[in-house]
Amino acid sequence: MESGKKFMRISEGDVGCPTSFLRTRGLRRKRSIAERVGYFVIRQIQRMLPKVEKHSSGNSIHDGDLKFLQKLREAPGQELGHSVLLKRMKMNSVEFQEIVSALEKRGEIIVRSRSSTGSGRPGRYYRLA
Repeated sequence: MESGKKFMRISEGDVGCPTSFLRTRGLRRKRSIAERVGYFVIRQIQRMLPKVEKHSSGNSIHDGDLKFLQKLREAPGQELGHSVLLKRMKMNSVEFQEIVSALEKRGEIIVRSRSSTGSGRPGRYYRLA
């Protein structure tokens, strides 16, 4: 058989990459096209990443969401009180409330009220969902 003879011509040194067999089947050209497409895609991704990072860093609300979630992840028990978290976030209370409401609507955090032992207001606590 003709295909058997072509495969038999491969020496033992060419076992890793039987180029003579690939050349006879036209697969070598297809492989090189696929490699070029792969390099092109990787190059395009590398070119676009800085633009994406620059675009996302301009969105302060989104950055605040990520910072908020990171602070909760680092907390013991993944739960912090309102005043502690507000101080750690280092932002004004209006922006803080916007972030809390957005995260609560998306279901990423759970807001709990815990009554204090004294006659004060109940405390608000935030926990990862």
